[in-house]
Amino acid sequence: MGTGKTTTAIAWCRAKYNVAKSILPTLIVSPKVSLENWLDEIKRNAPAKVFDSAVILKGSEKKRIEILRFSEAKIFIVNPEAFDMEGLVEQLHKKAFQIVLIDEVHRFKNPKSKRLGNLLYITDFAANRMIMTGTLILNSYLDIWAQWRILDKGATFGLNFYTFREQWFRDANVAWKGKPKYFPNYVPKPGIDGELSVKIERKASRKTKAECLDLPPLIKLIEHVELGADQAKAYKQMEADLIAEVKAGVCVATNALVRVLRMLQILTGYVQVERDNEKFAHQLKENPRLQRLKELLEEITPAHKVIVWCNFQANYASIRDLCDELNVEYAEIHGEKGEHRKEEMRFQNDPKCRVMIANPQAGGVAINLTEASYAIYYSRGYSLGDRLQSEARCHRGGSEKHQKITLIDLAAPGTLDEDVLAALLRKENFSDNVLSRLQERYISKQNV
Repeated sequence: MGTGKTTTAIAWCRAKYNVAKSILPTLIVSPKVSLENWLDEIKRNAPAKVFDSAVILKGSEKKRIEILRFSEAKIFIVNPEAFDMEGLVEQLHKKAFQIVLIDEVHRFKNPKSKRLGNLLYITDFAANRMIMTGTLILNSYLDIWAQWRILDKGATFGLNFYTFREQWFRDANVAWKGKPKYFPNYVPKPGIDGELSVKIERKASRKTKAECLDLPPLIKLIEHVELGADQAKAYKQMEADLIAEVKAGVCVATNALVRVLRMLQILTGYVQVERDNEKFAHQLKENPRLQRLKELLEEITPAHKVIVWCNFQANYASIRDLCDELNVEYAEIHGEKGEHRKEEMRFQNDPKCRVMIANPQAGGVAINLTEASYAIYYSRGYSLGDRLQSEARCHRGGSEKHQKITLIDLAAPGTLDEDVLAALLRKENFSDNVLSRLQERYISKQNV
């Protein structure tokens, strides 16, 4: 991430155009937040005639189809959600694209998804295909099949996901099959890692920041912040309920993750409450984490810009109020806030704008926040991909202006904060085999 994939992809397309002596019909698939960024990069890295041939497919399905059918453009840029639109998919297929470029291809890694099937309906007929991602393998080698199916039409790992899984993996939990607590855990068969790696590397090029960028050091710090009295009480109650469910064998992974999410929310200072079929956030009176964030912003913002990453909607309002209290100007990139590109440019170009309040999913891809030399993780989810992408927003080409980049995690000791951080440090998604983790942590802790 942050090593110039977009620029490289545009150069690759231009090379194909030069050989063909014309701009070939090209489809670029990229997350919604980065569509405008692709136009900017094409304008920056290609001749005017190439830029003039590029258009974004956006709006309703009807509007996108009209653009596709009547535009004189040759390069069409579209977000992954477009492949949920059956009528548009059919029109894309008729366009007979010769080049298909998939940005952040890991978003298509689910072999069962309809979206992947519709994408293959387009890519299988394209002579030239390129896939890009900064997070190729998040959970396990199982992630590879869908991505390589797009890339080489099954030449490396076959056309059937289940055949691929049977050949290369085993179920580590097979002894529990048929029992109430059973859930499959597919792990590579012994000794196959090397062989899989060789197959992957035949059609892949991996570059790290250390290889192609002269970046400042990335410093990662964890600041432990104790819970307030109300926080501790609410957290322990939720923890006790979860332990009881796991121990009784009535908690499935999905329900466990919901409870885990609620516990992580409590750690940031609020409780999710449901009343009259409506959900709202009840802010707890004492919130040491928010107080520590206030102290950090007071220390950092006079001389540096900072990103405050948070995963929960209720956090945005709290941090917004905190910035207002400190008289610090801020920008926002998250689900509640549109115009992400405008907010990005304001943070990057306005010296008075000192804080970016951002959600890793909304601001974790195709966003440059290199004016920030600090990033504070006020709250976090358990997605490794979101974490890695968010870290790369301020540690990438353009951050050479800073002596160092500092990432600060605010965490409550002896809580799920530490479990999630440990999983991310091991480059794992905490959500993988969540029941096993909970049984290991909570049941053993209770027995002690």
